[in-house]
Amino acid sequence: MTTENRTLSSVELARVEPGWLARLHYASYKVAAGMLRPLGGRGLGRAAWTLERVFGGDNAAAFRVFGSRFLRVPLGDGYWMPVLIRRKDYEPEVHFILSRVMDPTCAFLDCGANIGWWSVFASTIVSSPRRIVAIEASRPLFERLTGTAALNGDAFTCLNRAIWNVTGERLLVLSDERNHARSSVTTVSSVRQQVRPDQADVVSITLDDVGKEFLHPTISGVVVKLDVEGAEIRALAGGRDLLSHNCLVMYEDHGADPSCHVTGEVIRAGFRVFYCDDAFRVHEVLSPETLQRFKLDPKRGYNLAACRPTTGFHQLMLKLVN
Repeated sequence: MTTENRTLSSVELARVEPGWLARLHYASYKVAAGMLRPLGGRGLGRAAWTLERVFGGDNAAAFRVFGSRFLRVPLGDGYWMPVLIRRKDYEPEVHFILSRVMDPTCAFLDCGANIGWWSVFASTIVSSPRRIVAIEASRPLFERLTGTAALNGDAFTCLNRAIWNVTGERLLVLSDERNHARSSVTTVSSVRQQVRPDQADVVSITLDDVGKEFLHPTISGVVVKLDVEGAEIRALAGGRDLLSHNCLVMYEDHGADPSCHVTGEVIRAGFRVFYCDDAFRVHEVLSPETLQRFKLDPKRGYNLAACRPTTGFHQLMLKLVN
């Protein structure tokens, strides 16, 4: 493991494109970011959307991340631009854990990959694009994801499917126009209202079938980043075979759920669960009540790591526990 991968990721502006108007657009957004700094960055998403209406939607910035990798982001992206303009690490607790448990012999499944942040990170450790599979259900986000892969020399494999408990089911992707990280999938039968412009079809696939198609049996371990907006239990149900081996799952338990339902189900399924706090202290979560002590913000998603006992990943996580 390199020192670079053990530290927080650096974010540097590489270029603004396509021309002078884009540079003016970016400069205006930097001014807005400076004005909003006393508010801790609140309002930066709205500022990105407002400036896009002024300057147009064709302007973008390319950022250098993880030392030698790149992300290209439209300047009107109200989700990613606030992160990148402030040169902040994204989900630093996830970075802390992954950088300590992944090695070049692992495989990485990025489920709900968005534009590919974690797939790009995995490519700094795992050299084979076949062993990094970025799975995104939303077609517009998938197109941006493939662009990220191309920008980084096709460092990972992209798949336009939805992780589910069965393969081959037609699902609906429900998108949030302003915050694309909130895109979710649901069954066709559960949506009874008229067709909306922010919904589209996608075909489901299970974790087990992704593993059968892309992963060789000799792989030492599999890391799964699960960001599937409420479909966590279904996703885990579709990965019983994959998850019975040396596998680490990073998943989210949202602060809006005080019962910690997802974590309760994960523990009942026989997993050991760990939480990394904002000070990078790792705690073992023995019950939903243990997690409740950490979930203080109802607007925040809390990332946790889960693995089977006695596996290699379990031993690594135990070493991180304070």
